[in-house]
Amino acid sequence: MERPQVVRGTGRLFPTLAAELIEARVALTVAQSIGLAMRATRNAAGASQRAYAQMRGWSKTHQHRLEAAAANLQLGRILEALEGTGFELALLATDAEGAAPSTGRRLKPEDWEDSELIAVDAARRRFPANREVRRTSTGPTWWWWQHSTDARARTPDWTTERAMLVSAAGATVASMDPTTAAPQADRPRFPDGYGIPESAEGQLAWTDVEPRLVQSKHYWISSVRPDGTPHSVPRWGVWLDGRFWYDGAPTTRHTRNVEVNPAVTLTLESGTEVIIIEGDSVATHAAADGLGARLSEAFGKYADSGYSPGPDSWSGQDGGGLRVITPRRAMAWFDFPKDCTRFRF
Repeated sequence: MERPQVVRGTGRLFPTLAAELIEARVALTVAQSIGLAMRATRNAAGASQRAYAQMRGWSKTHQHRLEAAAANLQLGRILEALEGTGFELALLATDAEGAAPSTGRRLKPEDWEDSELIAVDAARRRFPANREVRRTSTGPTWWWWQHSTDARARTPDWTTERAMLVSAAGATVASMDPTTAAPQADRPRFPDGYGIPESAEGQLAWTDVEPRLVQSKHYWISSVRPDGTPHSVPRWGVWLDGRFWYDGAPTTRHTRNVEVNPAVTLTLESGTEVIIIEGDSVATHAAADGLGARLSEAFGKYADSGYSPGPDSWSGQDGGGLRVITPRRAMAWFDFPKDCTRFRF
């Protein structure tokens, strides 16, 4: 079979998704099919690699090898892993006419989901198997916030983000679904001796954590200076729609840091009832008749301290210095180590 053709233009050269899919199907190996089978099983269970590995009684490293490097494993370990999954590995002899005997349904490359074969994130990594991946023609929200004014930036083809309405002009968030999906919870990995329970019993639920993010009035944000040294600053802000919104002058040390490296941590004041959010901070806008009105209402908790921004405070060209932190992971405990919990978004 000839290699798929690509679409040529005046800029960078990108294969079409159809061509990528054809090439992936042609090149699919038995080892890769085993990995797809393990990912499909984990997807059906809605489990992370670590959680599924715990269910099956082996390490997360072994689960990763099953999914990404099955060719390097002993056949017995592979057959053991496939037990109870609904998938089997079999050698099928063909008859004189080249037809395989009927021994159950034989999976073909085209039986696998397109997203499992070719979908990758912005860093060219596969998406987690326990996330629902969808094609996107307009790009996810984070892309609009970071790249909407860059004509050279390529819109991502895939996302796990729920569809949101975003205005291309200035990447203003026009409306957002306030019912964001709860993150997945599991136990964090600590060195031996910290006493972190291995079972899920006693873990916190996100509904135990999020109200504290909403009700708090004082937050700490840590970022990294361009020279690599850390920087922390207390900030006012509001937790709304599963994200942290705050504002400030673009000339502050913090803003200059995150314009170079958007990675931040967000924490509350307590050292015993702890919430740690890791995510990315990006500049944005808020229309006065939509998100701006909701943000203004939420910022009302600072009225007694002399800060009462109006709905149009973040609708100007510079967004009024508005920024939003979108969480990637979080950790929380209110009774360490019994309820120490990690959350993945």
